[in-house]
Parts: sequence; C-alpha cells; structure tokens
Amino acid sequence: MDFNWKDIKSMVGKYAPLLATVIGGPKAFAAQALIGKALGVDSTPQAVGKALSDPYSDNHAKILKLEQENERELAKLALESERVELEDRDKARQANEESDMPAIIVMALTFMAGAYGYSLMFFDISEQNRALVTVFATQLMTLWGGAVAYWVGTSKKKMKEVKSPEK
Repeated sequence: MDFNWKDIKSMVGKYAPLLATVIGGPKAFAAQALIGKALGVDSTPQAVGKALSDPYSDNHAKILKLEQENERELAKLALESERVELEDRDKARQANEESDMPAIIVMALTFMAGAYGYSLMFFDISEQNRALVTVFATQLMTLWGGAVAYWVGTSKKKMKEVKSPEK
C-alpha cells in the first residue's frame, strides 16, 4: 500500500493528536524525523506507514511515548505552525486590501448559491441525481463560506473596523 503524510497524520492522530497536528503543519519535517527515529525506520511515509500498520508491534506505544516525552516541544511546534498559517492568511488579506476581487467572488458565489437554492425548491430532481446535487450543493456552500470568511476576516482589527462608531 502506498502511504503519504496525510495517511500517517490520520493514523497517528488516533492516539497522539498533538504529534498529528505537527505532522500537518509547516514544521512537519521535524515531526517526521522524530517519528522515523522513534520507530527505528526511515523518515519516509512508506516506512512509517508500514511500521504503524503492523497490529502486532509496539509502534503505537512508541508514538504515544514520543508525544508524552516531547509534549512541550511539540506544543511549541504546533503553535508555531498555527502562527505561520495565520500570518500567511493575514498577508493574503493585506495583499488584496485594495482589490475588488474578493467582493466580486463573494457576490458571484452568493448569487450562485441563491440561484441553486431557488432551483432546488422549484425543480424536481430525479432519484439517480440526488447524490450529485447534494455533493455540488455542499461544495458550493463550502466555497461560499470560505470566501465570506476570507473577505470579512476574523482578526480583531477587522472586528473593530466593523463596529459602529460610538456617539
């Protein structure tokens, strides 16, 4: 079976969630090296995945021990990963502050979601197409929610700008 780090993150997350968080972040290389060393295998997804797939080994206990022994460092890496992601999102917002494109995208997706919702209420959907319609609606709403969250933002600075001025 072919493994990737997303698979490994899912496997590790069942019993070492903090370590799994670090595997998925920008500082993943550090966690990957620690896991490989703890299991006594190469730091590749194939080697780690094969080691973790063996139900008769004590590799799960080794991963749990790794997380417990390095909890403080892993927490720092997880926080650093979150900080990097937040800074990246903030830089993207700052780069598009003067652009009308986020607003245009939100309005276009809002129109599409509205038209799609309207058509769902007034047109009959055959049984064989219901699953496809549901998947499309889910994807559309996910995109719309992401676009709105990006455009509006969640930083304290944005919240202060949105509040009405006091009299």
